[in-house]
Amino acid sequence: YTSNAVNMKGVYSTMNPQFTDIKQLSGSLGAPEKIYDFVRNNIEYSHYTPGYVDDLNVMEFEKGDCVGMSNLLASLLIANGASIEHVYVAIGTVGYSEQRYPHAWVEFYHNDRWLVLDATPYLGNFSFDSWTKDAFCREFNAIGYFKYDYFGSSIVLNVAEDYP
Repeated sequence: YTSNAVNMKGVYSTMNPQFTDIKQLSGSLGAPEKIYDFVRNNIEYSHYTPGYVDDLNVMEFEKGDCVGMSNLLASLLIANGASIEHVYVAIGTVGYSEQRYPHAWVEFYHNDRWLVLDATPYLGNFSFDSWTKDAFCREFNAIGYFKYDYFGSSIVLNVAEDYP
């Protein structure tokens, strides 16, 4: 999985929090909890769907895969005032032993702790603060291979250090 994930660097970085439509939606939603609930409850989840990884397409068509929904969630959080140093989209895998599946999620630093916000119902239905990063990794055996920020800067992760 590692080599495939790393080869995807830069492909998915499609966050556009500066766009008017993103700013307006974020402003109308307000708190990060409401932004998370909006994406979870109003965007239809679809397994990998070309064209639905860009946050603007996901918002317009109300449909996206885990990467697209994560991009939209991250953009809305940043447009709402979250620091760009505190919002990342992580690409990795979840599952156990031989049953590992690619997945994307948002890592968000909020109230002095890192949360994992899964924008999709793929792993279940959760509230905004259900998962700290450590708890999410333990529960779903999540391993992130790289994450990217608003600028599209990819960070290749040291799995042993970043996802114990």
